[in-house]
Amino acid sequence: MYKPTFTVDGIQPNVLHENYVVSGAVPQRAMEIEEELKQGVKYPFSKIIYCNIGNPHVLGQQPISFFREVLSLLANPALLNHPNLSKIYNADVIKRARYMLQETPGGVGAYSHSQGLPFVRKDIAAFIEKRDGFPCSLNTIFLSQGASPGIQTFLQFLI
Repeated sequence: MYKPTFTVDGIQPNVLHENYVVSGAVPQRAMEIEEELKQGVKYPFSKIIYCNIGNPHVLGQQPISFFREVLSLLANPALLNHPNLSKIYNADVIKRARYMLQETPGGVGAYSHSQGLPFVRKDIAAFIEKRDGFPCSLNTIFLSQGASPGIQTFLQFLI
């Protein structure tokens, strides 16, 4: 007779009763208060600032321009041929964009390896080796589009 090997009874209670900071009790209450503020309810403050997901820009921190500039060249590689390229972008931005385009077959809109781009995983493995002092292979690195998709992939792996 078939007996499932993966059941709710075998899952750690911490996993079953996790409290996700994006949608837990504190952010939920903050959303309620934000709605109340819009309706004129008085509090000793006038707005809600959500700090539960690590969003420094909401507090006024300016974005790091390097990443945005590289991304603009990756999204529009024709700009790399612009006659005033070096007046528009710093040399390190141009160098990084050229390297990334060279290592990204088909450009940033193309499908990539399911674990992520090999050159990125290789850089991550080298960082881990340097930081932690033990060998790390790019084949053991799995990239995701953020924490939530990473957790979802991991849980699907378990099932």
